Amino acid sequence: MKTMEYKRASRLAVIILGLVAALGITSLCITENAWAAQKENEIHQIAIATDRHGNESAIAEAMKGMPKDVEYVSLIGDMAGSGSDRVPEYNSSDILNEVLGVGFTNLASGERPSDTVSVVWADHDKNVQDDAGIVFGYDGEGSGVMKTGYNADGSVAYYIYGIAFNDMEQADKAEAATQAFREWIDTIEDTQVPVLVFCHMPIHYARGDNEGAVLWSKALNYAATGSDVQRLGMSVIRNVLFTYGHNHTIETKASDNKSGEFYIPCGSFMEVGAEEGYWSPIYYTYMTAGYLDSNTAAGLIRIERDRIYLDKYQNGKVTGGLYDVGSRKSGVFASSFMTTGTNEIIRVCARQANPMTVKKTVRTLNYKVVKKRARTVKPLSVTGQKGPLTYEKVSGNKRLTVNYKTGKVTVKRGTKKGTYSVKIRITAAGDADYQPKTAVTQVKIRIK
Repeated sequence: MKTMEYKRASRLAVIILGLVAALGITSLCITENAWAAQKENEIHQIAIATDRHGNESAIAEAMKGMPKDVEYVSLIGDMAGSGSDRVPEYNSSDILNEVLGVGFTNLASGERPSDTVSVVWADHDKNVQDDAGIVFGYDGEGSGVMKTGYNADGSVAYYIYGIAFNDMEQADKAEAATQAFREWIDTIEDTQVPVLVFCHMPIHYARGDNEGAVLWSKALNYAATGSDVQRLGMSVIRNVLFTYGHNHTIETKASDNKSGEFYIPCGSFMEVGAEEGYWSPIYYTYMTAGYLDSNTAAGLIRIERDRIYLDKYQNGKVTGGLYDVGSRKSGVFASSFMTTGTNEIIRVCARQANPMTVKKTVRTLNYKVVKKRARTVKPLSVTGQKGPLTYEKVSGNKRLTVNYKTGKVTVKRGTKKGTYSVKIRITAAGDADYQPKTAVTQVKIRIK
């Protein structure tokens, strides 16, 4: 019975995803306008990989061919310590030496290793000797900002936030950790700065051992949208990228050289958490770091003025397409996308302000008519908008309802004489050239 229910849920998800694609909802993940006055297109490059699992040459093999001037390397778990018979004992100096051996010029000149290299704590890293100062959250706690990148003018270019293993694995620890993350997000005034979040464990449903994933998915959506609402069609105010490891050879066939590697765009629909059946929109971009164990691959995040590029490196070069998003053995878990080249995210800074304007008017209805039947009126006039419009009732008398697509207000049959008000949120989604825009206004309906 459970299998049949899951298959029905999977089919429903596919139908919903088709609607998402048809409506172009992924295009909502672009907002605001900044960096526009910047004369030079500064580039920030961050190398990522995960799951060494005892292969001493894996990092060098995966990262060879990458640009030598990357400014940060993050190895996302299961890199350094013991914890399994198949993992030899490493300390962080060994990891640092191997990374520097790849030839990254910027890293070699850093004053402190932790300025340029990190190992995000994971299950096999519990006993690591952290003599080089590059292990983040090695005690299973300690989620927080790992790295702040800066532009030449001193402005912030990006943040890297690390989630410790236990803060994703355990729901009780995730409660405090996600609250701390939200509080930190609220301190960031410049929403055009992208936030990169690294964790060894994923958010999507896979092994059933990420009990904090639902809380983290909601927190990441909050970081991206500024809202706790969890529904499709939200506007996004900040680029958020989540990168993980841990699930190699789990979601797809063990013989598949893309095993466990996924890229899911902002605006997709995903099965989240440690239990089947919790489907949620995600407004953060979701991708694996590239496995050192199963296929010796790594990733490069390249942040530019109006784009973020995501490349997969394997065998010394960028491969054709980043990650194949498909299915687990047990069924569909997310939108099915297949990329054929470099993945590209449009920065929140890339578009102009939306010129939408809203005019309201008081509508008057005849009580004799309303007494017999419901009446529908349009108390708002929206002009100049760029992108599709949506309407949402924020507050107001319960006898008034608002149509999500048209903004028309329906007054229930039998509503008595008087003046009724309703507060409506209007959102223009924007397009390739214009940001989304939201306005909230109060309108009145008089019944005489």
